[in-house]
Amino acid sequence: MFIALEQAEKKPEGVLSRLRGILIRPRLWLEPAKCLGGRYALLKWEGRGEPDWNAVENICGTYANRLLLPEGMSPPPESRAKRLSMPGYENRVLMKTACEIIDRTRMPMYRRVLGFVDMGADYAFMLDKLLMHFTAVKVLTKNSGAYEEASAHIMDSLGAPMMLAGDLSSLDDCVLILSPGSVFTDMPAPRRCPVMAGGPFVANGKFCLINGLVAEPFREAIDECPDGINPHEFAGALYEYCGVEATSFIAGKLLYDYQIIGLDGAVARINSQ
Repeated sequence: MFIALEQAEKKPEGVLSRLRGILIRPRLWLEPAKCLGGRYALLKWEGRGEPDWNAVENICGTYANRLLLPEGMSPPPESRAKRLSMPGYENRVLMKTACEIIDRTRMPMYRRVLGFVDMGADYAFMLDKLLMHFTAVKVLTKNSGAYEEASAHIMDSLGAPMMLAGDLSSLDDCVLILSPGSVFTDMPAPRRCPVMAGGPFVANGKFCLINGLVAEPFREAIDECPDGINPHEFAGALYEYCGVEATSFIAGKLLYDYQIIGLDGAVARINSQ
């Protein structure tokens, strides 16, 4: 379960109503809501600006850290009210988009080598699904022991070779580099191969960065999305906290070198490398 914040529809205001809004704190209340079978709650508030965050904390209780907020809204840093996190959803969008891109390129199988940056070996679980679309993977990690254990399983179950890389530049001959977590390194960045990142990615030198993946929800989820809420995030909250699949998980648009483009545009650029 999660809680989405939505400002109540404003009614026509007279002088007395405007004065009342200045003198009285905005009123908040919870309403039950449902989309595609997933149940959540709407926290509505009346008044101008942002809601009273202390009141939000009190009303939401243990769900105060599961808030789906309107775009551009952030609780004060000291507040217990927090924007919800969606790591499972974000990881799935990253994986599905990477697989869709390589499938749409129609590249010959020998070229489908994936670079994978996972310094802490936190994302090895992704490789089984990724290697159904890529023929081999080169992994850059600081926890080589974990990946050496995974290597035998990957070869036995999928017949796909896994190689350990020494640095980022050694991934430059891959068709795509996937980095699910945050990376801050002084290693020389890859010059030719684009990096699709699920978190901040900082390396030494100029490189091609793909991030900001936005998956388009199904029509019902778009229609039922609370006012002011990003539909991509709404679909993510439904998946993460209600187990509802409200999207194909494939990004319809993304940032490619900080430029918003569609998926077909990304496919064309990777095909032209």
